[in-house]
Amino acid sequence: MKNQDTVPKRFRYSVQHHADTAALMVKDEKGIFQSSTYRDVYRTISALGTGLHKIGVKRGDHVAIISDNRME
Repeated sequence: MKNQDTVPKRFRYSVQHHADTAALMVKDEKGIFQSSTYRDVYRTISALGTGLHKIGVKRGDHVAIISDNRME
C-alpha cells in the first residue's frame, strides 16, 4: 500500500482490491452477525456524501453526527 497515507486513501484501496470482502460485522436484533462488504460500505458513504453536498455542506465544513453505535 505505497502512498496510502490517509484514511480515505486506504479505504478506497480496500474497496478497489477487496470489494466483496466483509468490512463490518454487526449483530442484528436476534444476535446474528450480519456483514457488509467494502462495496456496501462505500455505497453508503457515497450516498451520505451526496446528500450532504445537496444540502450545501462543502469541503472544510464541520458536521456532527449524533447517533447510537450502529451501521446505519
